[in-house]
Amino acid sequence: NGGSAIQNYVWTNGTTTYSSTSPYTSSLSAGLWSSTVTDALTGCQINNAFIIFQPPAITLALLASSPSVCAGGSVTINSSASGGSPINGNNYNYILQQPNNIPINQPNALSATYTVSSATATALTYTLLSKDQYSCTAVQTITVNYIPNPTIQVTSANICPLEVATITAIGANNYTITNISSNISTQFNNTPSMNFTDSPNVTTNYSIIGSS
Repeated sequence: NGGSAIQNYVWTNGTTTYSSTSPYTSSLSAGLWSSTVTDALTGCQINNAFIIFQPPAITLALLASSPSVCAGGSVTINSSASGGSPINGNNYNYILQQPNNIPINQPNALSATYTVSSATATALTYTLLSKDQYSCTAVQTITVNYIPNPTIQVTSANICPLEVATITAIGANNYTITNISSNISTQFNNTPSMNFTDSPNVTTNYSIIGSS
């Protein structure tokens, strides 16, 4: 205030200098600065020194419960931010950008957890943003691979009494066959096909579950 209608402003940190006829600038970095205001008419000057503090950059960590899941299944994405200028001491605003462009917001939280899924077998990429109280932003992406569910082909068996029946199945990597009457299960793991033998005394139904 005071002086003539025109003042010249200079900001310097010893290495970089900015000059302007406006009292406002957005070009200053963190560190020690001095400012000089010179009245254009009288040449009178005012000098000040000040420090601009800058917190560490905001960072964001993402972790998925699994990198892949069968189509129709779900994956949990956990996120946690640090650095920057947290909200209320420890919190941040989290925004999950989904492939369908519908964001999911979790404001003012220490961390954020999201559950994502897809009924279609595909690879989907999710983008998560974390913002501090000054809207400084960290961005991370994570891709979840939704894999096709196996299609099982089963061959039933017809036998005479006291004969042994063989039930075969293909299309998965792991199989569980269960005698529906007795509820007894047998597992076949890490095999592209299953050959199960049994010798029931009566007509018997079995259920088969296959997984990749």
